[in-house]
Amino acid sequence: MKLNGDGSWYTQRSNAACRGVFRDSAGRFLKGYSCNLDNCSIMHTELWAIIYGLNIATTNGYQNLIVESDSAAAIIFINHGCSPTHPCAALIQDIRNLAARIQQSSWRHSLHEANSVADLLVKKGQDPPLDYTSLTVPPRTLAMLCCVTA
Repeated sequence: MKLNGDGSWYTQRSNAACRGVFRDSAGRFLKGYSCNLDNCSIMHTELWAIIYGLNIATTNGYQNLIVESDSAAAIIFINHGCSPTHPCAALIQDIRNLAARIQQSSWRHSLHEANSVADLLVKKGQDPPLDYTSLTVPPRTLAMLCCVTA
């Protein structure tokens, strides 16, 4: 199973959002999520995308997970840690705690273009209220893309 997470910060609206999508080994959409985060750094949005995804994974009992992000820095922080005084240290620790509850997880940097499914959700995601939204059916504009980018 693969989790693609992505975050973004929009200058025009001064707010951030994160989104993610779970797909099976054939690339079929399983679940998605989105959250409008108000105002935070781009690194925070990338990490929040992973945290929301890991929460879904642990709640649903997913035990073999490939996590992809187009943020190389986020993947480096997850794999190697960061200073305890770094502004993202608490989020990195949350990710490590959640990942410890999953039998097998791997972390991969993906190019922005390869993370297009999550990226599309992020671009559409500034509209929800400051809240978490769960998707069990892919949005119409995403349905074809899931099949193409497996």
